[in-house]
Amino acid sequence: MKTKCPICDYELGMCQCLFAGDWHPDRTKIREVVLDHLYLLTDEQIKHIQYLEKYWNMSYADEEKEEIKRKLEEMKNKEKFAKEIVE
Repeated sequence: MKTKCPICDYELGMCQCLFAGDWHPDRTKIREVVLDHLYLLTDEQIKHIQYLEKYWNMSYADEEKEEIKRKLEEMKNKEKFAKEIVE
């Protein structure tokens, strides 16, 4: 049995989450619940969700949320830089 995307319910290779528009159903509520309960997913599904999140590269109208995202990006870049120095 092939693993399915927890958001669109298609096989991972055929996932419809990269596409949007009037012809695609609104999966906002499903996406929100999936992100709130990542512990219920398989490792393969979590990696898929990570790929989608990176692809979507969400931005926020809320300044506080955008600042939180910026800080997370800075932390990731610092960790990546520190890892490169050690290697």
